[in-house]
Amino acid sequence: MMTDKKQWSIKSIIGKLRKPGMVSTLVRGSGVVFISKGLGVGFGFFLQLLLARWMGASQYGFYVYILSWATLGAMIAGLGFGSGLLRFVPEYKTIQDESRLKGVLQGSLGISILASVAIALIATGVVLWHSTQNPIENLPAIILGIWVIPFLTINTLSMSMLRGIRKMTAAYIPSQVLRPAIILLGAFVVFSNQQNQSLDSAFVLAMTIVALVVVELFAGWQIHKHLPIGTSSIKATYELRSWLRVSFPLLMIGGF
Repeated sequence: MMTDKKQWSIKSIIGKLRKPGMVSTLVRGSGVVFISKGLGVGFGFFLQLLLARWMGASQYGFYVYILSWATLGAMIAGLGFGSGLLRFVPEYKTIQDESRLKGVLQGSLGISILASVAIALIATGVVLWHSTQNPIENLPAIILGIWVIPFLTINTLSMSMLRGIRKMTAAYIPSQVLRPAIILLGAFVVFSNQQNQSLDSAFVLAMTIVALVVVELFAGWQIHKHLPIGTSSIKATYELRSWLRVSFPLLMIGGF
């Protein structure tokens, strides 16, 4: 009797989670985030472990150093829109304000791309000018690391857009699992054909860009699929001042 009651209660809980609603959406979304982040931590640890062995201490340390600066640059270039979109996209989608929804998607992406490319161009110019004064070691890797910034910026925004429309699987799995898997596969193929020579940091940074492009293509397809906003029929409404008023403090918090 107790077993039947327990089975009935478990079935009722599962049934409630399958029904549309705030609680079921929250539980399913949290489960996807938990699993994808867990897999991402595992893949990331495995990737870093193998890269450290395949690249050697010097090249691996330089790769991590450059990638850390690129991550900081991408955060600045995003101007806080990565967090701000989580505030605006659900609101506009709920009230079916497709004009402002289109505006915040296009506006945040356009401004962030311009900012990230500007940062990359300025940084490239400074590095190349400095290299004419004093030789710089690993110059190709530094240049590639600088140009990781725009791709990281776009990737962060796309992930926020998908989170804003509650597509957690599409938001987390590619960036947490697919990206390190692509880098790992490329590094393994090259390392296995180099007769145990160490991998170069420039190559691993190039593979990072390739992985970010693949993830972004998938994210763009998912955004287009789940946000079918007509480009000609709907005129975008831009409220950059109000968007930046919310997003910039979030950038400051993330920066600190």
